Amino acid sequence: QAPWTLPSLASLLTSRYPSQLGIADVDTVVPESALLLPELLQTHGYATGAVVSHRFAAARWGFRQGYDVFDETSVLDHDAVTSPAVSNAAIAFLDRHDERPFFLLLHYFDPHSDYREHAGFELPREAPYRGPIESGMARRELLALRRRLRAADVAEPLRIYDSEIAFTDHHIGRVLDALRERGLYDRTIVVATADHGEEFLDHGHLGHTKTLYEELIRVPLLVRHPGWEPGVVSTPVALLDVLPSVAQWVGFEAPDDIEGPVIAPKDDGRHAER
Repeated sequence: QAPWTLPSLASLLTSRYPSQLGIADVDTVVPESALLLPELLQTHGYATGAVVSHRFAAARWGFRQGYDVFDETSVLDHDAVTSPAVSNAAIAFLDRHDERPFFLLLHYFDPHSDYREHAGFELPREAPYRGPIESGMARRELLALRRRLRAADVAEPLRIYDSEIAFTDHHIGRVLDALRERGLYDRTIVVATADHGEEFLDHGHLGHTKTLYEELIRVPLLVRHPGWEPGVVSTPVALLDVLPSVAQWVGFEAPDDIEGPVIAPKDDGRHAER
């Protein structure tokens, strides 16, 4: 719904557009009047928890609403590595789990500048690289170089970014394994998505927030529902659709003033004109 974290995450959790929420810049927050997905589930007896790792997902910007447990200990600087801690906190939440149904939001920040290659998750290069790009470079350093980067130079931060994705994927896998070990996996819906993408000079820029090109706003949306067969929905869906979809999947009605429709497990073409 937006090319940066705050408005996009707000839309994900409220099924309302950033403009409806009044979110325009870094000084605006999610209003207390907005109903977030954890608040909706909390009213139906769900235990709710969140582990976040970036300031724009933190309580300061209104995201604390509706959570029994809200862990901000991994909200650190851009040069921090936080996926292991996020998954550790998630597994600790599962260890405390009782018989109530639960909602758990995990926000992984590592696939993001500063781009950092992780040991054991290195991706191969097509050719040896001797350019100026290094693992862990600050975004301002990359931006200072962007006008003189060659194709091989652009490929290097993208390769490092892919290492971050693989590293984070491993730590998400630890949480899925924990669900299996506790006998919860086959009765848990898992939704994996992103608040925005990254540009690697696709349109002359590095990073995000500045444009609305596909590389920033076309993000993954993966749903694992215990009752569904694997499939692909090819008509457009959006982060707005997650709240009403989760509500219906677990048996509740979503509020009337939301914007998103329910995602169907099979592509029925209902949103082809969206």
